[in-house]
Amino acid sequence: MKNIFVYALMLLLPAMAARGEKVQVSVKVPATPAYKEVTIVAIPAGKNYDPNVNTPLKLRNGVYTGSVEANKEGIYNFSVSNREMQYTLPIYLPAGSKVLSFRLTSPTLSTRNNLPQPANKAFSAFQQKMSEIAQYLGINAQQLSNDDIRRQLERYVPVADSISKVYKLKGVPAQYMKLWGWTSTCDSFNTASYLAGRAGHPLSFSLADIVPDASKAVDTPMAAWFYSTPLNVAASLKGNTVEEQLENLYANFRTPAIREGASRVIMDRFLGRFDYVKEFETGEKRLEALTEKYQLPDSYLKTFRSRVATMPGAPLPQVTLKDADGNEVSLDRFAGKYIYIDLWASWCGPCVKEVPHLQKLEEELKDAPIAFVSISTDTDTKPWKAKMEALKMHGNQYIDTAGELADKLNVRGIPHFLLYGPDGKLIKYSMTRPSDPQTAEFLKSLN
Repeated sequence: MKNIFVYALMLLLPAMAARGEKVQVSVKVPATPAYKEVTIVAIPAGKNYDPNVNTPLKLRNGVYTGSVEANKEGIYNFSVSNREMQYTLPIYLPAGSKVLSFRLTSPTLSTRNNLPQPANKAFSAFQQKMSEIAQYLGINAQQLSNDDIRRQLERYVPVADSISKVYKLKGVPAQYMKLWGWTSTCDSFNTASYLAGRAGHPLSFSLADIVPDASKAVDTPMAAWFYSTPLNVAASLKGNTVEEQLENLYANFRTPAIREGASRVIMDRFLGRFDYVKEFETGEKRLEALTEKYQLPDSYLKTFRSRVATMPGAPLPQVTLKDADGNEVSLDRFAGKYIYIDLWASWCGPCVKEVPHLQKLEEELKDAPIAFVSISTDTDTKPWKAKMEALKMHGNQYIDTAGELADKLNVRGIPHFLLYGPDGKLIKYSMTRPSDPQTAEFLKSLN
C-alpha cells in the first residue's frame, strides 16, 4: 500500500508543479503614438480571461513586463490594444522555456513581432491573411453573390494548410493552425450569413458544404481553446430536436470539453425557445430523460422548472420582503386586487426614469382595485432609502436584498414589470412600462 501511495504521489507532483509554474514575459514596443497608451495582456491558451488573474503587463523603461501561467502545450494568446483597436495573436513558446521575450515591429498597432520560431512566423502570416479575408467579407458581404462569398470562405483552410507547409510546422503548432483555419471559416460564415440575409439574399449553401466534418476536424481538447468552437460544433450537428442533436453529439464526439461546451449551447437554445405555456409538463419529462441519459448538470432542469413562474396563470411566488422600517411584508396582503409589480434598483438609470411615470399612473388609478408595488433588488438598504427620499417615492415600497423574488421569477434584467390578478395568478410576465401609454389604457380596461 505504501508503494502505491508513493507512486501515485510521484505522478501527481509534476502536475502540481505545472499548475504553479510561471513564464516571465517582456515585450518591447515601438516609440510611436500608436503605443502611447497601449495595454498588453497575456493569457495561456485554453483559459478564459479573468481580470483578477490576467492583469496587464506593466510598463517599465519602454518594456512591458510580467508573467503568465505556463501552458503545457506552449501556446499563449497576446492581446495588444489601445483606445481605437485591439489585436490578438497566439504565440508559441518551445517546451521547457521559462522566458518569453520579443519586440513588436510595426509602427502602427499590430502584433507583428521578431520571434524567430517558424510557428510564430506562421501564426503572424495566417493572422494577416485571415484578417484580410474577414475584412473583405465584412465590408462586401451584402453586395457579393453567393458564389463570391463561398469562394472567400473556402480560402481559410487551404491558406492555413499552405502556411503550415511553408514553415514546416509539426506537432502542436501544426494542430493549432489546422483548428484555427476551421474555426475562422465557421466564424466568417456566421457573419457573412447574417449580412447576406439582412441584404435579402440568404446564403444558398450551408457550413457543412465548405468545412471538413466537425467530428473529424475538431474532436480534440485543443479545439476547446477557441471560444466559438461550442457554437460551431452545435451548428454542425444534424437533427431538428434537442434529442436528435444530443444523440449526434455524444455519438460522434469523444472529447469531454467539446461535449460539455456544445451540449451547453444546445440546452441554452432549448430553454430559451421552449413554449412553457403549452408544453411545460411534456418538456419537463423530456428534460428529465435527457439529464439522466447524458448525465447533464441538474442546473438545466432547475432552470426549466423555475420558468413555470413566468407562465400566465402561475401563482405569485411566496417570498418575504421588508419595508423601509425593516418590517417583514408578504404580497398576500394585496389579495383581491390586481398587483402591478415594479422590480427596480437604486443604481439602475432606466428604473429611476420610470418612477415619475409610475407615480402619475398610480394617481390616475387611485380609485381602481390595483395595488402598485415597487420592489427594490438592492443588496443594501441605505442606497435604496436614499433614492426613495430623493425621488419622493411613496406607497408600497419594499426591498428584497436576497433577490429571492427575481430569482423565482427568472428575471434577468431590470426594470421589469409584472401584472397579477385578484386571484394571485400571473396575467402578464412582461408588462409594459409606466411610461408606455398602453399601460394606463390596459389597466383601465380591467375595471
